[in-house]
Parts: sequence; structure tokens; C-alpha cells
Amino acid sequence: MLRMQLEISSADSRMDLDSEELDRLTNEAEILLELFSSDGFTATLNEARQFMIALEQQFIRVHAQAMASLEGTELGAVFEDLARQDRAHLASLSNLL
Repeated sequence: MLRMQLEISSADSRMDLDSEELDRLTNEAEILLELFSSDGFTATLNEARQFMIALEQQFIRVHAQAMASLEGTELGAVFEDLARQDRAHLASLSNLL
């Protein structure tokens, strides 16, 4: 656990990720969830799928950047797993229709 905390504290100096971009992606995902669960949701399945695909592609890019910045570390392995999950989500969405 201490090792991961040290990696996290030193990650700032190695990661080029823009925290505003991460905040924007998180906000978009939250808006998407709220939209899908609202009574006024009118998008077609294909429109919703296209939005989710675009969002997933952005997460893939962000997680891959983090993975590359932290290569060979425990935290880098976490981002590698997240990128792998993103690709699986994208494949599922692509096969939806």
C-alpha cells in the first residue's frame, strides 16, 4: 500500500494528463447517466450508443496516456487494466446494433 502511495505522489511529475480533461470526462459520464435515467430521454438506441462510444474512446485515450506515463509501476498496471476494460466496453457497444 505504501508503495502505491509513493507512486501516486510521484505520478504528478510524470503524468501529462490534464486534470480539466479528466474532470470533463467524468462530468460527461455523470450527465449521460442522469440523461438515460430521466423520463424525458428521447434519443434512439443508436444515438445513445454513438454518444457512449465517443465517451469510451476518450477514456481509452486518457487511460492509455496514464499507462504510458507510469509504465512499469503498480499504478501503471491499474491504468493498463482500465484501458483494457475500456476496449471491452467499446467492443460491446460496437456490437450492440
